[in-house]
Amino acid sequence: MGTNDFFAYILVVFICALIAVIELINTFKSYAENAIKNRWAWWSVIINCLFGVFILYIMTTIIDIKKNIIVIALSVGFGFQVFIRTNFIIARQNLGMASDKDFTINVGWIYQNLQDFFKKQIEKSLMKEKRQLQLKVRKKFSVEEIKHLALDSLPNLSLYDTDQIEKFKEYIGGVVNSQNISETSKLSTLVNFIIDKAGIDYIEDFLKKNKKKGNKN
Repeated sequence: MGTNDFFAYILVVFICALIAVIELINTFKSYAENAIKNRWAWWSVIINCLFGVFILYIMTTIIDIKKNIIVIALSVGFGFQVFIRTNFIIARQNLGMASDKDFTINVGWIYQNLQDFFKKQIEKSLMKEKRQLQLKVRKKFSVEEIKHLALDSLPNLSLYDTDQIEKFKEYIGGVVNSQNISETSKLSTLVNFIIDKAGIDYIEDFLKKNKKKGNKN
C-alpha cells in the first residue's frame, strides 16, 4: 500500500466518522451530547467508518476504477449515503473466480439494519437515563423546587427568542397550577421539560449540588 492509498483510507475514515456524528446530532437533537457519549453511538461511528473503508476497497481493488485514489476517497466520503445504497455488481473474474456470471452485494441493507439497531439502543439508554433522573428528583424535591429549577434554566436557552421564553414560562406555570395531574406527574413533566430544553447534564449537575439532600417525607 502506497502513501496515497494509506492517506485515502484515513481520509475516508475521518469523513465517515464526521458524517456519523452529524447524523447522531440531527437524530437526537436535545440529547445530542449524551447520545454521542453513549457506547452504542461509538459502535455506530465505527460501523460507518468500516463500511466507508469497505466501499473504497471495492471501488479501487475489486471494481478497479481507474481514477486517483484520493478523488475516489473524497467521493466515497462525501457521497457515502449514495454509495451505501448502491448494489455493487461485481464480476467474478475480478475475484479470481472461474465464471462469467456476476453477482450483487447489497451493502445498504446490512448497513441500515445495523444503524437502526444502534440508534434503538441509544434511544433505550437515553430513556433509561431520563427515568432514573425522574425517580431521583421525585424522591428528594418538591414541585416548587423543580419549578424554580425550570425557570432558572430559561435564561440559558440562547436558541429561543423572548416570545418563546415567555411561552415556556406559561407552560411551566400551567403544569404547576394544574388541578388535573398529580404531584408526581407534575415533577416528571417538569423534569422532561428541563431535559428537552436544557439537557440531561443540567439536571445531573443540580442533583450533584444537592447530593446530601434527604428524601421527601
